[in-house]
Amino acid sequence: MLRAFNLLLNGRSPEATETDETSRAMDRINQKVRDAETVQRAAQSQLASLIQRERIEQKLLAQIEARISNLTQHATDAIAQNRTELACESCRDIAGMENSRDLRWSKLAQIKGQIVRVRQHIENGHRRIIALRQGALRVRALRREANMQIRLGGYSRAVAAEREADGLIESVLRKDSLANRVFPKDREGPQSPLGTTAPTSAAKAGKTTAADIMARLAMQTRAA
Repeated sequence: MLRAFNLLLNGRSPEATETDETSRAMDRINQKVRDAETVQRAAQSQLASLIQRERIEQKLLAQIEARISNLTQHATDAIAQNRTELACESCRDIAGMENSRDLRWSKLAQIKGQIVRVRQHIENGHRRIIALRQGALRVRALRREANMQIRLGGYSRAVAAEREADGLIESVLRKDSLANRVFPKDREGPQSPLGTTAPTSAAKAGKTTAADIMARLAMQTRAA
């Protein structure tokens, strides 16, 4: 609005309507777009890393499950043949493998949760970039409209367009500021929302022992 009055009082040309204040506001929006794009690239890189870790954990779990199945068969045969020493040795190995499996499952669950959150972050970031770009385009369109109205002598319309453009800039920056507060960070770490410091369910529940395995297999052997 003040810009239109300055045009009337000072006789500035329509080409000079883009003030320093508007330029700074547009620079802020453009900088936010660049920052958001940088964060997007980092988040996409992190997502690729997490997916790779997920596949590694799944492969390790498959190997552990196969090993447990093999050891269980050996232990069951030993129990059926009353070869107690061999059965105990196999049960100790099974217990160790099951404890390792539980930890792997817990770790895999954490990675899956991180993948979900990073994907959500990327989607939010994409929407944020679109909103910023659309806001910038709308502001430029309103500025052009104001310039055209000045040239045509429609000063009241120019003032309205300037006022709408100023309000739009504030709205875009305010909405982006509020939205950015709830976006998760793109870095993974102990203090990051994408990380976790809570003890795993497997650690809370305690470890499986060879005696547990022996009792379980003995019961299954009798039931068979």
